[in-house]
Amino acid sequence: MVPDGQVKQRWVALDPRGDLQNFSILLERQDAEIWRYAAEARASGLTIKAADGLPGFREVNAQLRIDSTSGRVALEADDSQIAWPEMLADTIPVDKLEGVLVWRRSRDGVRIVGDDLVLSNADFSSRSSVELTLPADGSSPVLDLDTGIADVDIVVLKRYLPANRLKPGAYRWLKGSWEGGRIPRAQVSFFGPVAAFPFDDGEGQFRVAADLDDGQLRFAPSWPPARGIQARVVIDNVAMDARVTGGSILGSRIRQAGVQFPDLRTGVLKVQATTEGPVQSALD
Repeated sequence: MVPDGQVKQRWVALDPRGDLQNFSILLERQDAEIWRYAAEARASGLTIKAADGLPGFREVNAQLRIDSTSGRVALEADDSQIAWPEMLADTIPVDKLEGVLVWRRSRDGVRIVGDDLVLSNADFSSRSSVELTLPADGSSPVLDLDTGIADVDIVVLKRYLPANRLKPGAYRWLKGSWEGGRIPRAQVSFFGPVAAFPFDDGEGQFRVAADLDDGQLRFAPSWPPARGIQARVVIDNVAMDARVTGGSILGSRIRQAGVQFPDLRTGVLKVQATTEGPVQSALD
């Protein structure tokens, strides 16, 4: 039931595993080489490997309905994991996963669409919409992802930094400098060919925009921490820009500050700040 060519190669690379129950199939032969089919099944413990730069998952339950040109899968899980070795050093534990994916196959490839996909664990909760195109010519998958994340502790969020895409210096700063704070809301979007990331030639866009409340930031290891930080943090492809609009350091109020990585791959950090307060507080 898996077509020949590039789509079949991708299916094999995913190495899907799991148990099927209540499996039914209807086959109709149109001529010597073409079959039409329709099938339904429930899969438990479904596991798919990461491939083509896309994440994989394990221990997911699914209700499947497929035919010769399209399909639908309803996903659910309460003790799963997501692995994305292309981006993340560690797997993501999943306490809850719910959502529906539908797909349609054409001569150009396979298009997969999902709306209102819910994923949560002890660290965060998110809702996503996704569209994934797998070209029939074997070129890079094209991903269009939009994810909203709510009420996250920045300390635990550091576990999800794309360690495999950052220079060691930038990774150490991002992991060690943000010492506290909450992100009431964040938006993550990705659009473009997965293989072209980080889109140096404008092939697509990766963007993270987050608000930070009551943050604690140590600009450099030898500096005292800035406290009560209010900031807007934006990552645009490989550039990070944090605009601080409130907080204090060394007893002085931060009027405004900017923390920038023009290119996270180089690890070069730029910090500029304007404070006001008694001179003596900075000398103590």
